[in-house]
Amino acid sequence: MKNENDHLIAGIHSVELIIGQTGFYATDELRISRKEDARLIKILRKAQNAGARVVQTSFASLTSFYGSDNHQGILLIRKHTVKLFVELSKEDIHNTPDGSIFIVADGITDPGNIGAMARSMVAFGAAGLIISKHRSSPVGESSLKSSAGTLINLPVCHISSIANFLLEMKKSGYLVLGAGKKGEFLSARLAEEMKANATKIFIVMGSEDKGLSHLVEERCDRIISIAHSDKAESLNVSNATAIILYQFCSSGYIKPGF
Repeated sequence: MKNENDHLIAGIHSVELIIGQTGFYATDELRISRKEDARLIKILRKAQNAGARVVQTSFASLTSFYGSDNHQGILLIRKHTVKLFVELSKEDIHNTPDGSIFIVADGITDPGNIGAMARSMVAFGAAGLIISKHRSSPVGESSLKSSAGTLINLPVCHISSIANFLLEMKKSGYLVLGAGKKGEFLSARLAEEMKANATKIFIVMGSEDKGLSHLVEERCDRIISIAHSDKAESLNVSNATAIILYQFCSSGYIKPGF
């Protein structure tokens, strides 16, 4: 029976990454609609060895249960009491090495964007994602799938208020940057300057339609922009995140995660 609170992880790659990190739990349930794929067979054997429940079903039934046919014939059902992601606390943030960069999601409600941002963050060596419990898309199965499973490798901190969080980080001496249309163009020179003067950097990315909220923008030390043709009004937030992180990566502030 389907429990609305349980985690549903669909797709071969996503399930492989989850199992590679945590293994199977005895409370897990694995539903599959085909066995001819070697990768599926390997996952199936691991589930059986761990004592997880395995259900053979039809593709149509799996689609009906999952609510989409985008599952590649495999679905992992994990109890909601088991964490899917690495939880990041404020204490963890303070204890990260100097030179760390965190991305803060302000009002980004599309889980696809959160997932795509996570892929860039893992690729370019960001230390973690800060996200509101209320004003942004919850980090869950949809964002995990959009990230091609890489979100499991990214520490995530859920907070109540982004504005209050940024104020706290500024009081700790960290640099808070906001991404916006009217700011300093981010360049290798600017990234080098920040590398020389900042211990930790928080980069706030706003929603595509509204940008940064007013109070959050006020809490930023500096606003940075990406130079691009005026024929395009703005960049997708996940693309902008990738470009900004690449600039810091190129300056040597952070190291690629690949």
